[in-house]
Amino acid sequence: MTALVSRPEANLLIAARAVVHAGSRAEFEPLLLGAGRVPDTLSPAAMKHLTQTLSQGLVLWLARAGAAREFLGARLWARSSPLPLHFSPESMRLLQWLVSAPLSEGQVSPLRFGQALSPADELLLLGAVAAAMGTAAERNLCLQAPVRESALCALAFPAALARWAPLTTVTTPRVGEGQAHDFALEALQGALATWWQQGTRLMARSVVPADVAAMGRAQRLALKALTTAADVAGRRALLGFVLEATAQLLLEAPTAGQWVATFDDRLPLRERSEGRKAVGALLQTALALRAWDVEARAVRFIDDDYAEAQGRVKLWDDLFGEQRFRQTEGLLHELTALE
Repeated sequence: MTALVSRPEANLLIAARAVVHAGSRAEFEPLLLGAGRVPDTLSPAAMKHLTQTLSQGLVLWLARAGAAREFLGARLWARSSPLPLHFSPESMRLLQWLVSAPLSEGQVSPLRFGQALSPADELLLLGAVAAAMGTAAERNLCLQAPVRESALCALAFPAALARWAPLTTVTTPRVGEGQAHDFALEALQGALATWWQQGTRLMARSVVPADVAAMGRAQRLALKALTTAADVAGRRALLGFVLEATAQLLLEAPTAGQWVATFDDRLPLRERSEGRKAVGALLQTALALRAWDVEARAVRFIDDDYAEAQGRVKLWDDLFGEQRFRQTEGLLHELTALE
């Protein structure tokens, strides 16, 4: 027999299911947009449900996001130890804020944490942002300082964050600094590819060159931060989502005119030119990875990093290949030539 929980406890459980993408958006969205009641403490039954929802739900979300796919010759679960998930009290603070703050209003009480987030906490924060995309709560959530300071959130949604306020700095992802962070970035490859496709489509719909330029600058900052960290840590394969996203977008939009809206001719030429160039952030990074691909193909059998290099060659061949590198190069040239 299932133990009953109170209505405020149920609100928290609905939010928890939503941020690990295991619940109904139709149930969660009204909680985001209104000021719901939340409990200060949880009953034993509610705490048990919450613990199970967060731990099991997060693992299932990561599996669907890309962890269950084969990556560098094997599935993530087969190559890594079990992901240590530690949810601090900040996870509860996040859920309480999501339910209690009326995020559809112009001003809301700021989201604040009392301590540094654990990797599991930051994944929940990322899940909350992903769940809010496309709702009336998106703006308020994207303006929160912890969201904008999160390396995962800035990497996943740079264009969306910059849409609501300029994103001038990006926290460097903690690649190579601990199993949990590397595990998360690898597990999220599929989701990152999807989110970057959405961000690029958002830019293509914008008719204000300054807005497009701001989103493009944010994308470049996010990609530069990850590229540098992954290169230093010897985890270049973590950029695979860039090629996956670009490959899909090239199929959908093979011409430059499909990557950027038609800007008003009355606007200054400089602004229009900056806007058109800004949409190429993803393409430029994809093309830059070609140099890494060439290097990997030159690694010899006797070299220490031969296995990683060959795994990346196969992965990137499957995702992209030389033909798409050439297509990317041509598309970038078209974007800079558009007038």
